[in-house]
Amino acid sequence: MKKSILSILLVFIMILVSCSNMDESKDDNKIEDNLNNEINNDIEKDGEDDSIYHIYIDADWDTECESSEIIELGIKTALYENDYMLNGKKVKIIRVNHKTNPDIDLYNLQNTIIKDEKTLAVFTGLHSPPIIANKDFINNNQILTLDPWATGTTITRSYPSNWIFRLSIDGKYAGKKIIDYAFENKKNTKFAICVVDDEWGKSNIISMESRIKELNLNEPMIYEIPLHSTALELKGIIREISNNDMDSILMIAHPSDSVVFVKAMSEVDEKYNLPILSYWSVTSKTFLDAFTDIDNENYFDISKVDLSFLQTKFTIIEDLIDFDDDFKNEENDLCSEINKAEDIIQPQGFVHAYDLTKILIEAANEVKLSGNAKKDKIKIHYALENLEHPVSGIIKTYNKPFSKYSTDNDDAHEALDISDYIILKFDENGKVIEP
Repeated sequence: MKKSILSILLVFIMILVSCSNMDESKDDNKIEDNLNNEINNDIEKDGEDDSIYHIYIDADWDTECESSEIIELGIKTALYENDYMLNGKKVKIIRVNHKTNPDIDLYNLQNTIIKDEKTLAVFTGLHSPPIIANKDFINNNQILTLDPWATGTTITRSYPSNWIFRLSIDGKYAGKKIIDYAFENKKNTKFAICVVDDEWGKSNIISMESRIKELNLNEPMIYEIPLHSTALELKGIIREISNNDMDSILMIAHPSDSVVFVKAMSEVDEKYNLPILSYWSVTSKTFLDAFTDIDNENYFDISKVDLSFLQTKFTIIEDLIDFDDDFKNEENDLCSEINKAEDIIQPQGFVHAYDLTKILIEAANEVKLSGNAKKDKIKIHYALENLEHPVSGIIKTYNKPFSKYSTDNDDAHEALDISDYIILKFDENGKVIEP
């Protein structure tokens, strides 16, 4: 009888486990289906497609949509000047949304970008973490990737396979530029390094510490600040930094975290208020809105903060940018509020994307393309590393901006260098000015 009861219990337990596994499997499939549907809904689909090549913009089209749009505007402006063609072959731009999530970014790469026979290249957005997390996949699968904004040091440094090219600030030299400015112009010698607690944030610590040591300055305080920290938490950190006699803060944070940090600084007692030197995440629309829109929930008074930030040197010359009526009509969603080049918000994203696309156009012109994207991206990769003719851009004229990468030539996929960087600040209206 006992054996019979035990047998019945055992069978019952097995049925429960089986049902549970089936439910888990259904849940997993449901999650996968939801993710698939969510991502597919975020892939731009419009009309008949007679293009030869597809160029994806794999970026955040949610919280940083404006930044992604300004990258798209830069790309399309350069392509418009070339009849939306690469070496006579029509190109289509397609948006795909990674929502700043490296897992979604990988899903995009695996299930959309490499499965598309027309994929020639991918432009990235302003965030470094998705690229850093997936750069091995990018390089191993030979996805020609062009970075016009993200600054993570390791993004362009992979060997032996390297398919990522950048025209933006390089984190390897960003810290040096900021620290040298603070030391030489503000006479700061005691730094607190505050970085977001992710791979991109922490990747900047070594180069900053190294430069501080080279200048024989005081050992810095280092804070790895959790993402989405509150203003109250950050005020406590700011007071602690000030109480330890630091004279400035080096801030490495994403746009939304930068807003909260600078807001916290604007609200602490004046005796704790310290200069902040930042990467250019503070030039994002998210940050600009926080101090220029009084109705913004995160509004703060920028005049109460001594904030300087790193950017590239450029002047948008109207004659270089072709915003004629045909282009504005064709790209109305991107250009509805732009009547002249000065109206471009976050111009660095535009400028970098524009210049990088001009380089791409020249690389395509220097090789014989077949119309087969998988074969042609290899030719363009070679051409980018061996460009024969100069390219006239907004920042400068590019002479051989890229070269073949090696561990002894680890700046090979960087189109800019430290001489192209400048320190700037905002006035109370959000206009960028020199300190």
